[in-house]
Amino acid sequence: MSLTNTPQMAVLLSALIMVVAVNCVLGQSKSTILLDKRGKEVQLHSDAHYYEVVNINESGGGTRVTYLMEDSSKVSLYTYSDLNGGRFEGGILEGPYYKWYKNGELEFQAEYQRGKLTGAYKSWYENGQLRYKIGYLDGEKHDSLTAYYETGRLRRIEVYSLGKLTTGHLYNEQGEEIDFFPMEQMPEFKGGEQRMMKWIFQHVNYPRKAYKDNVEGIVIVSFVIEKNGRVDEAEIIRSVHPEIDAEALRVVKLMPSWKPGLQEGKPARVRYTLPLKFSLKK
Repeated sequence: MSLTNTPQMAVLLSALIMVVAVNCVLGQSKSTILLDKRGKEVQLHSDAHYYEVVNINESGGGTRVTYLMEDSSKVSLYTYSDLNGGRFEGGILEGPYYKWYKNGELEFQAEYQRGKLTGAYKSWYENGQLRYKIGYLDGEKHDSLTAYYETGRLRRIEVYSLGKLTTGHLYNEQGEEIDFFPMEQMPEFKGGEQRMMKWIFQHVNYPRKAYKDNVEGIVIVSFVIEKNGRVDEAEIIRSVHPEIDAEALRVVKLMPSWKPGLQEGKPARVRYTLPLKFSLKK
């Protein structure tokens, strides 16, 4: 789909250009980026599934608002204190975050402080019924989580202290308490984190050119653990050196299947980030 296929879209683009010109005078700027289904920037309208409007204020902060290409419905809004730096080079989140369903109903609402979740985090079903709410402190689950069925009946209560689950209760749709399991369980390399680090150490090779040039650093790889535990969609989100990046990707793609993540007891796709340190022995 091309944004220039219709007169209406042409007018929209003209309006955006005018707004950019005005904002620059006021010490602000606005730009539009095309994104594919995975949120990666693309150049062709035909490859785009979303478009993102980036508003940058004079202090370097601002917002990123994402829309669907097909009908311009709003998908998400992030607020940043710094759009050009911070964790994984994507910017430092500061302030509200929203995500919407295609029908316009709110799906998530959260607050960030210095790049970490803080305060109330809320999620809704597509019909507008509250799905769950939880408090965060400095990026960790803190206080109680209360979740509901789509009918509005209480589903679970979990109590956290600085990221640690302390107590939990689970109920069926008739209101009867049943055997408890956590609402969310993260994917896990079989054998745990120490086994994963040992496996990586056994399979990684320091790239020859990077070694010769005394290049070292931390490369960060993002990937998805599929519902069946398979590693997929590996990509570099913080680069160090082309050869180091390539080696990090090779090793991640080589990893055996993980124990998949669970959402309400069912396997779920989960995106995972892994920092890998390449260090030369002195």
